[in-house]
Amino acid sequence: AAMTAPEHLANRDLDVASALPAGPLPSAARIVIVGGGIVGASIAYHLALAGESDVVLVERGRLTNGTTWHAAGLVSQVRGTHALTELSRINAETYERVGRETGIDPGFRRVGSLTVARTEERFQEIRRPVSIARDVGLPSEIVDRERVRELWPSAVVDDLVGGVFFPDDGTINPGSAALALARASVDRGVRYVPGTQVTGFRRAADGRRVTGITTSAGD
Repeated sequence: AAMTAPEHLANRDLDVASALPAGPLPSAARIVIVGGGIVGASIAYHLALAGESDVVLVERGRLTNGTTWHAAGLVSQVRGTHALTELSRINAETYERVGRETGIDPGFRRVGSLTVARTEERFQEIRRPVSIARDVGLPSEIVDRERVRELWPSAVVDDLVGGVFFPDDGTINPGSAALALARASVDRGVRYVPGTQVTGFRRAADGRRVTGITTSAGD
């Protein structure tokens, strides 16, 4: 039977075991990432890109079975500050790249994002990122009611003041995206250890530095 959209987003169709080579817990590693959701997978991928080779990604169950599949999968490139925008603007090209590299489709679709306002105060608030977008060369558009209706024909626009449209934003399947990021990191030498729960941390005498971890599979 065909799956419903919620079942697909719950990643029940993700064949993690065959797509992501796993290994045993090593006795030592320079960097250990705790948690194999999309954040952990992204950290692993970007560390590997930066040349870190001694990295272990530890997951208590299997990749993406925590909170990642609950995510809405919204991919926006413009944030409330220039610094956050510089971090976020690379996400679309990152998802496209890992899809090409791994053959795992993260489900990225550039459908654009539309935010609308019913009050003048809210309209002023949602317009602020437009100036940031212009500063960094990302396309954006301040829209009136008729343009909102054109972009989204089912919208009721009678009580709207206006909106903003970012045509390069999109959506992903969070589970597939995490799997693609993790596979790309493993292909670059990161070790993936599923079925292993982290139970504690060992610290240096001064208490400020983590020197090891304890897990259900050993230290």
